Amino acid sequence: MRADVRGEVRSAADLPLTGARLNGRELPADALEQDAKDRTLWRVVARDESLKVGDNAFELLTRNADGASLKPATLKLNVKPPEVPPPPKPVVRIQGPMESKTLDPVFKLAFAVESAGRLKRIEVVDGEGRLVYAVPEPEKLKPGEKDRYEVKPVDVTLERGNNLLRVRAVNDGVGSRMRI
Repeated sequence: MRADVRGEVRSAADLPLTGARLNGRELPADALEQDAKDRTLWRVVARDESLKVGDNAFELLTRNADGASLKPATLKLNVKPPEVPPPPKPVVRIQGPMESKTLDPVFKLAFAVESAGRLKRIEVVDGEGRLVYAVPEPEKLKPGEKDRYEVKPVDVTLERGNNLLRVRAVNDGVGSRMRI
């Protein structure tokens, strides 16, 4: 089960928000929106968050140029079971080496996603949970044979040393991830 998690945050007009983390995961920049009239008010939207039946807890930390918020905002939800079961979680298939040693700072990552349900989000994150790449409009991808969605190879800029990457895919049911 999936839902958008929304919140409002205040920050001084001359200190715009520079980022937000929900349950330790960095949210993309487009999750933050400053109010057009009240420049101290910000809306934060975490799209397609995974919910489980029963208790769900969310913790939001935001930051501006002065640093992170001192106290996280928290939300607790109790979710009832759905009347219709969700589709099974998607399966990410990496096409190419799972481990690679290279001097090239750009790694071409190729993968496919198998999903019986409509894809809502496909993203590549680093070992810290920071978004490296998001497939634009994954809901518009057309499945091929056996509900397989081919994703065009993605150029990922690597940092010096070891780089841990994860591909996460989310459909109408639950999310799935593959560590690279």
